[in-house]
Amino acid sequence: MKAGTLVIGVILITHKLEMSQISDDLPIAQWIFDGQKQNAIYLIVVWDALDGIYKPVYVKADENLSQKRREYEIGSYSVLTYFTL
Repeated sequence: MKAGTLVIGVILITHKLEMSQISDDLPIAQWIFDGQKQNAIYLIVVWDALDGIYKPVYVKADENLSQKRREYEIGSYSVLTYFTL
């Protein structure tokens, strides 16, 4: 199973969003497109509890996915999932 296939279940369990909110709060297709334009190889979806929003984090070929995930698993951030671009 691909990492991205679990996104909906995680969001509904963790943040209890309504289905109509998912597309508004998580513009995954746009983030994937933006990441590809930036030559990123991964998209990490991060929840910023301080700002109350989801944010895209892009990982380039010269960066380490595990290390980048750890950077966003502290403080007000939490990693929801990641996608291979």
